[in-house]
Amino acid sequence: MLKYYLEPVAAACTLFPLIAGLVTLPFVIRNYRRFGGIAVMRVMVVYSFILYCMCVYLLTVLPLPSIESVEAMELHPIGWIPYKDLAKAAREAGLSFHNLKDSAAWKTFLTCPDMFQMLANIAMLMPLGFYMRYYFRLDLKHTVLIGFGASLFFEITQRTGLYGIYPKPYRFTEMDDLINNTLGALLGYALTPLVAYFLPSREEIDNISYHQGEHVTVMRRTFAALLDMLFFGAGVGLVILASLLIPRVPPVWAGVGLWIAYFILTPWIWKGRTPGQAVLRLRTAAEDGVSPASLWQLAWRNLLLYGVEMLGVFLFGCAVAAFAVVMLSRDISAWWKLLLLDACLIVPVAGFVILLRSQNRWSALPHNRWSHTAVISTGEKEKPEKKEKKEKTGQPA
Repeated sequence: MLKYYLEPVAAACTLFPLIAGLVTLPFVIRNYRRFGGIAVMRVMVVYSFILYCMCVYLLTVLPLPSIESVEAMELHPIGWIPYKDLAKAAREAGLSFHNLKDSAAWKTFLTCPDMFQMLANIAMLMPLGFYMRYYFRLDLKHTVLIGFGASLFFEITQRTGLYGIYPKPYRFTEMDDLINNTLGALLGYALTPLVAYFLPSREEIDNISYHQGEHVTVMRRTFAALLDMLFFGAGVGLVILASLLIPRVPPVWAGVGLWIAYFILTPWIWKGRTPGQAVLRLRTAAEDGVSPASLWQLAWRNLLLYGVEMLGVFLFGCAVAAFAVVMLSRDISAWWKLLLLDACLIVPVAGFVILLRSQNRWSALPHNRWSHTAVISTGEKEKPEKKEKKEKTGQPA
């Protein structure tokens, strides 16, 4: 019985890195724009909620049978009568109002598959009630409605044969599941204070994020650079397409011109902001953090950042790929493989030491230090709102 539940959980854990990668960038952008920082506890809560949602959904659809086996199944009607199977299990166990003291009957009834399924359906949505109250700060009414809606979504998924993929339902659709799932969300809401006592409140998490936003962290600047690389990469793709359509356009010089326009001319004209920095509410200024960065400073800074530091990362990736190829070769001795491994490690270790020394000594990375620039925050952050205000409006944070 437990194997039936563990397989979907294992599948959710396998798919989680992919889903987490898809939501990371929107999550980071929203929090940096709102608070200017991201608390570690917020990351843990949000990503655990994503993993939980994946587990619950896969529990309702996995394991997937073959289409042929489903076609051979008998179409079962919807179980409109609540707890019909549970009452039948009680009768089969010999439990009735006349022998409530029969311990053997109780043991048989409490250990039957129908009882286990009922308890599993209740426990399945208890974490949902916790998340709704603890992190999303919803009241009891909205939590129960969301629990009922989630359960109804699961039942529709099962009744439609996974949205028409199967010719008929391959699982039972019963009122018991709606009742038990909704009850689970209600119990999770009621038991939240027992768990939340050991965790920081949502207001404390917001305050941590807000205070982190008082300083522009390396992580925030890294994500801004990542956004710029994505935007610039899209531009490079358009340049390559244009070079195919217009042969007179040299792709190399067009790419160089695009790089100069994107990383140097754009921030020089746009008050020190690249598109990626604008998304995260950052801008590049002079070293004093007030004066605008000059054209020379922007050129030198981006040349160091993307022409030296990013190039070093790319070369390290190439070295790792070469090392992997050599390791798979049987014609090279173990001593040469060990020597190549040491050579591959020299680049990241030396780079890490340089970056760490620069950050500790000058509170700036080399490209900012040597170009006499600084990345500062722009725009007003949203101050954390008090819990009382949210409870009056009934809106999630």
